[in-house]
Amino acid sequence: MFVMTRKATAKDMEVKLKLALEKLKTSEELCQQLLRERDDSEEEIQKIISKNSELKSQLAELHIQYMDVLDQRDRLQDFVGSFSECSDAHERALSRIKVLETSLNDAHKSIICFKQTQQQQESDDTHRLFNKRRWQL
Repeated sequence: MFVMTRKATAKDMEVKLKLALEKLKTSEELCQQLLRERDDSEEEIQKIISKNSELKSQLAELHIQYMDVLDQRDRLQDFVGSFSECSDAHERALSRIKVLETSLNDAHKSIICFKQTQQQQESDDTHRLFNKRRWQL
């Protein structure tokens, strides 16, 4: 009976050992799979970190370009502002010139009219003198 019990116990232990071995193999396979997934995840994280660094670099370059464009815009706005001031001054000068030309033209007309009146008056005076002398003779 003891032999039977020993055999049964040995058999039972053998079954338990086989089950434990199967569990161990399953655990080992699961462990290997988890290690592969961890390695894959680490590789993916490294790719993401690399891509993130690249994007940060591009963002910094774009920021520099943006700041340059803002500076150019500000300089152009200053230039346009000064151009606008010059344009306004030019328009005022042209307006003043037009007023002065009109005044000059009016002055020329007045001078011509005055000269004509003066010539007519001199002519009339000359005729009057001539007629007066003629009547006196």
